[in-house]
Amino acid sequence: MFQSATALRARPEGRRTGSPVPRDRRPRLSVAVDQATAEHGTLFVVSAGNSGPDTIGTPASAKDALTVGALNRDGTLANFSSTGPRIGDYGVKPDISAPGVGIVAARAKGTSLGRPVDDLYTALDGTSMASPHVAGAAALLKQAHPDWTWQQLKSALVGSAQPGDYRAEEGGSGRVDVAGAQTQSAYAVPAAFNLGAAPFVDGAPYKPVAREIAIHNDAAAARTFTLTASIKPSAGDDPLPDGAVRLSQSEVTVPAGGAASVTITADPNLLTAETLYSGFVTAAATDSSASVRVPASLYVEPPLRTITVRGTATNGKPVLDDSLLLVHDETGFGTYQGVFRNGVGTVRVKPGTYAVETVLLSPDAGGKQVQNVALSVKPEVRIGDDNVEWALDARKASEVTYRTGRDTEQQAGSLGYWRSTRPNFGSLIALPPDFKHISLFPTQAPKNGTQEITVFSTRTAPLLAANTGPEDLHPTPLDSAKQFEGRAGLELVDVADGSAAGFAGKNVKGKLVLATPAPGQIISSVIEQAKAQGAAAVAIGNTEPGRLEGAAGTQAAPAFALPGEDVRDLRRLLTRGKSVKVTLVGTPLTPFLYDLVTPYKNTVPRGPLTVTVDESSHAHVSARIHDRGSVVGPANYTNYSERTDGGYGSLYAPLVTQLAVRRGAVLGEWFSVDPRTSYTAGVAYARTGGSLWYADTNHKIQQAGRRTVEYFKVVNSWKLAELKAKGTNLWVVGDRFLDPTGLYTMREPADTKGMTLYRNGTQVSKSTISDFAVVPVASGEADYRLEVEARRDVPGWEYSTRVTSTVSFRVNPQPDSANNYVSIPEVGYGVGVDLSNRIRADKPQKLTVTARPTRTGEAKIAKVQTWISYDDGQTWSELALAPAGADGTWKATFKVPGGKSTPKYASLRTVATDANGHSIDQTVERAFGVR
Repeated sequence: MFQSATALRARPEGRRTGSPVPRDRRPRLSVAVDQATAEHGTLFVVSAGNSGPDTIGTPASAKDALTVGALNRDGTLANFSSTGPRIGDYGVKPDISAPGVGIVAARAKGTSLGRPVDDLYTALDGTSMASPHVAGAAALLKQAHPDWTWQQLKSALVGSAQPGDYRAEEGGSGRVDVAGAQTQSAYAVPAAFNLGAAPFVDGAPYKPVAREIAIHNDAAAARTFTLTASIKPSAGDDPLPDGAVRLSQSEVTVPAGGAASVTITADPNLLTAETLYSGFVTAAATDSSASVRVPASLYVEPPLRTITVRGTATNGKPVLDDSLLLVHDETGFGTYQGVFRNGVGTVRVKPGTYAVETVLLSPDAGGKQVQNVALSVKPEVRIGDDNVEWALDARKASEVTYRTGRDTEQQAGSLGYWRSTRPNFGSLIALPPDFKHISLFPTQAPKNGTQEITVFSTRTAPLLAANTGPEDLHPTPLDSAKQFEGRAGLELVDVADGSAAGFAGKNVKGKLVLATPAPGQIISSVIEQAKAQGAAAVAIGNTEPGRLEGAAGTQAAPAFALPGEDVRDLRRLLTRGKSVKVTLVGTPLTPFLYDLVTPYKNTVPRGPLTVTVDESSHAHVSARIHDRGSVVGPANYTNYSERTDGGYGSLYAPLVTQLAVRRGAVLGEWFSVDPRTSYTAGVAYARTGGSLWYADTNHKIQQAGRRTVEYFKVVNSWKLAELKAKGTNLWVVGDRFLDPTGLYTMREPADTKGMTLYRNGTQVSKSTISDFAVVPVASGEADYRLEVEARRDVPGWEYSTRVTSTVSFRVNPQPDSANNYVSIPEVGYGVGVDLSNRIRADKPQKLTVTARPTRTGEAKIAKVQTWISYDDGQTWSELALAPAGADGTWKATFKVPGGKSTPKYASLRTVATDANGHSIDQTVERAFGVR
């Protein structure tokens, strides 16, 4: 719809928001948005977020972005719409609002996001549905005023918005009015008065704060504007004292095409400390041709003291500026976040008792990228009349290491801190995947209550390992690069900066190319040139010490980055005149993973912090991930880890791990054994329009040892979970596409499904779902027949594609009855398929059929018959069932025809009847595959 940011200046862009962040720190993504605006002149239209009051996050907090809140259809603020004020300076965010509830939008085929209206459209709620209205309004304004800057576009929309019954920091200036923005030809620059936070200075009065804006008049004639200010405290409508907020002028005359400046000044000494003030300055044309609303805000700091932490990195130098200082109120919800500059972290807090959490980031050899993360926790820090200061040296922290018996690499890590005296979640700091090393400082126990320091680490096989024999190299990924897979010993060829001259006269066919492009040189051209000359892989080296961050920009050949010190050592080897062989071992899809949770209750000891992982202390799960035939690409492993307080409460927000894993393979999973840690693991297959999701039920692993789980295994059937008459309502609860283990459920909204109920042969209900129904029926005993269909016609689901079930039973609903449960036979299958969900033809195979009452202790199964078909149900052959050892289990042996007549699929049909005459007749089409 729009051209690139560099081609069309002042271009609106819609963006979804991320997660909330603590106050007093500008998030990187918000900074990046403002930098992009400054560099390209682009107006970014950003969703405020959907987390409710006081949750403006990133990039919604970007100063120059046009941040959009959501309104209900009646113009009131949607309760989910994230509100401000902005992080750190208490500025007004969102800037503006737009309709965001029940918005009908195009629907991708086969998806069920939102509330589907029909096959083509769905209704959705959210600020991401509101922001496109504003992006479209900005585009219309840009079309009408091609020469307008991003600032003019933003100011015109904010200044012309229609007011609503909400505060400025809740919904901005009001509902977007693109017609008003176009016709009133007046706006203010900047779009808002942000007076910021009036700082407290001990022993001195507050200093007045002032800001200036310009009222622009784009009309053909001069106009006079009357200026008024309406500023109120966040709680209540009490008027401000005289002189607390004043305007430099009450009226300005602005020439045609010109501007006039106005200053707003606030005296914090006349206001209440620790209070947010917000409202609007209105510039109304005396001829009623325009009314410009300018949001304004001010926060008055309470008396504060400064906590200072001086951090030393593992190299003896100051820690990186991205190091983190969190100060938690020991008995309340508040958290202050400080910033580090040149190794010194500071945060200003009210007098009180705090738990101070410090994360020190130590750099690698280049001094820029993070090599080590060290966490320090100090509970019960009492802040009185004086500032406090201490020092931390990352060299005195101990690294948390893992003894697994093989090489592992951290792909995801988090640091948790929980304090029993606080009434809310503990803090959970998620670390980027390139933060590989975590260390902890020794920690003393608090005198009051308890605390827990927790290290979460997800570890896999290294994505890429490289060595020259005795010496290990330190490869790291390049964004968007093709990953090296397998094991190979490759001769190294140095092509200098990767230019044509560097390649000249070099034979790189089947070899590893080493290149160090100059800063600004396009990496993709180096990789593509290497591929064109037959190179097996490309190593892009840093031109200076430390890790290289960059994007490959192509997948022409496997490529990765090397730090500058590795490049130096390799070139030193090459100068000896002998060939250098580099062994690469690439594992982009790990065959194993460790989801490890290591809690330290109250104290962290000194010395080595080594976690030994084996079956005596951890749970080892062999996850067999079956292939479904036509799926393309890897499977996606997801695990939700939750740390509880031993009851129903959670210590932290759930932690989510996602990794790409191989289909048709066994994944070795290792979990920490802890009754207070629960896991919900799952595997999904990506497909067009969504994914096929297969979830393990939430469970707590409390015993070490080994077990096996099956993902995406056939045969999948339909199960009647509950059938009862409650009064004169018949309740039906079912599970479609249940797998043989009975513990896992396939979830797919795009299924075609239906349920029809007959009473004494007459249809009484029909629905388009197969999982749940509450059907009013006549009282009195009657014969019922329930017909259920579940069909899955989506790519990636080749087996057990359609399940039809006919359930026959008799029940006597009565108006005064509570729960009159009905038991019917429940059918399941077990067949020895391989990881491709197929069996071999021309070889005897065993089939297990289970038929048991849905309710334990009810009528026993009286008769079971099973048939098999190799032509999608056109012809059936009955199998000879023999009772097996377990009650309700039968076994049969069959052999699929081989040779040229080998079928691709086998279908199954079973009829089971219990002693009460209740029965189920179930057919599973293409139940499993044949090879």
